[in-house]
Amino acid sequence: MFKKLLTVVLFLGSMSCGAWAGTPLTRGTSLQVKLTESLSSKNEAAEAAGLVGYDVKADGKVLIKAGTPVQLQVERTKRRGVGRPGSLTVKPLTTTSVDGQTILLSGGALNVEGKKRTGKAVGLGVGLGVGLFCPPLLACLAIKGDHAVIESSTILNNVFVANEYNIE
Repeated sequence: MFKKLLTVVLFLGSMSCGAWAGTPLTRGTSLQVKLTESLSSKNEAAEAAGLVGYDVKADGKVLIKAGTPVQLQVERTKRRGVGRPGSLTVKPLTTTSVDGQTILLSGGALNVEGKKRTGKAVGLGVGLGVGLFCPPLLACLAIKGDHAVIESSTILNNVFVANEYNIE
């Protein structure tokens, strides 16, 4: 009996008290990300800026403040011939908690595509070029689709905390 009690006491004494301190930020906690600048498939900006839309709280404590910067990943596809449009994909990657920890994010990807002009390009290029036996009109196949645009203040919903964290 004494050995079991001693084992339990030594085990509990060896555990870090830090595991019991702080407020847990659980996986799946929802937050909102707001874009601070417009994005376009036309230009190759290095990074896009986003901010946390509202305070993330647990147990009455603020764990992530509203206005905290969010690192975003932007994938661009330029518009191409035969009426194919440009596209943009924006994904939130990380933000920072009130104690300075980097918080990994998941979900919330936003996909936007410009207007297609495939029908116009093929109709003019092939229809007129072959129909009128005028090969130079085949150059109409070079008509490109529109650029994809995401306006500033666009909100990315369904963004979640990806891991478990203990915020001091």
